[in-house]
Amino acid sequence: MNKYRLVLFPQDVDSHAPDQKQLLTGLHLAGLIGSATEPDSSIYRPGNRFMTLLTFLGCSPTVSTADDLDHNDNSNHYYIELPAESTEITVVQNSRKVSPRCPQCGKINSSWHTPLASAVEVHECDKCGLQAKAHEWNWRHRLAFGRIWINIWGVHEGEAVPGEELLETLEKLTGLVWNYAYCQT
Repeated sequence: MNKYRLVLFPQDVDSHAPDQKQLLTGLHLAGLIGSATEPDSSIYRPGNRFMTLLTFLGCSPTVSTADDLDHNDNSNHYYIELPAESTEITVVQNSRKVSPRCPQCGKINSSWHTPLASAVEVHECDKCGLQAKAHEWNWRHRLAFGRIWINIWGVHEGEAVPGEELLETLEKLTGLVWNYAYCQT
């Protein structure tokens, strides 16, 4: 599987999953997801509005909808995964080092970085002294936190962002405000 992904997640990290069937139906009707890659799979092909709901920055890619999920040779093969809800607040993080900005003073805390053991571990800003949970820091779209999320595999950091229509659709379907992060695993 591709190691790059755009992760969509509710801003309220303690949110629980909405009705899975309702979410899947809504994402299918919106055109983000197409058919499942196999029966009872949580992995879906891009839908007919995939390129409209995501805003690709720079060059315009061609979306590959080939069935082969091991697509390391194909940089334009995207697929969407809806993992099961986690019982705990999970950290979806990069395999590379990422340092956050303090939620109070905005300075980068270079003495603290990933990987994180927990989304709720408390850290102190080395600039202003604020103590805050890991999920409260500004990770600059490089970490996701929550019980639920949507992975859009194949999106490299800065390659695309969720469009306003996609974020509004997710909010209407779930009643939650959504955010995004880029992860490389």
